[in-house]
Amino acid sequence: MAKDHAEEMLKLLVSYHDISASEAAMRIGIHIKTAQDFLENLTEAGFLIAQTVFEKKRPYSRYALPSPILSIELDLRSLLDQSNQIIRMENFIRENRDAQVHFTFARNHQAISTVTLWRGKGRHRDEKKLSLTLPQGRFLYHLPFPTAPHEPVSKIMMLAEIGPEYQSEIMDLLGLMTTYHAIEIKKEEK
Repeated sequence: MAKDHAEEMLKLLVSYHDISASEAAMRIGIHIKTAQDFLENLTEAGFLIAQTVFEKKRPYSRYALPSPILSIELDLRSLLDQSNQIIRMENFIRENRDAQVHFTFARNHQAISTVTLWRGKGRHRDEKKLSLTLPQGRFLYHLPFPTAPHEPVSKIMMLAEIGPEYQSEIMDLLGLMTTYHAIEIKKEEK
């Protein structure tokens, strides 16, 4: 739908009872393969109906809109793959003793406003600077120091007065910080 030719193709689909890829391609001046890919992708997504017809024993498809009104519903929750998260709510964490990290404190809040992470050495050093949301900043403000005992993620969220609706953004931040070796994780406190 984000292609340059999408609007013209959709106009054709609304205007014609049905249309072939070659007819659509010639009508709007694009390559037949481009038109065919577009129409097949819409068919696979369930927005078009394809019917196979024959011309001199050669089959080809004609495409039609089942309705001139298309509704799209996207469930973005599937993007949050909970099984691939590095850190879980029950994990005990603290700042890594050897972390290459710099915290900048926020004004007028008990929070961190930005965090800069480094990994590697010398010319091969990789830097990542993050502007934090207020819940992320409050979480990092309460993150145990490297010399303090590990604390469960859930307890740090409670101390920072962060509700469960912010869990996914906290986990995203912790995953990145773990990648940069800024967080030390224990599966359970002994």
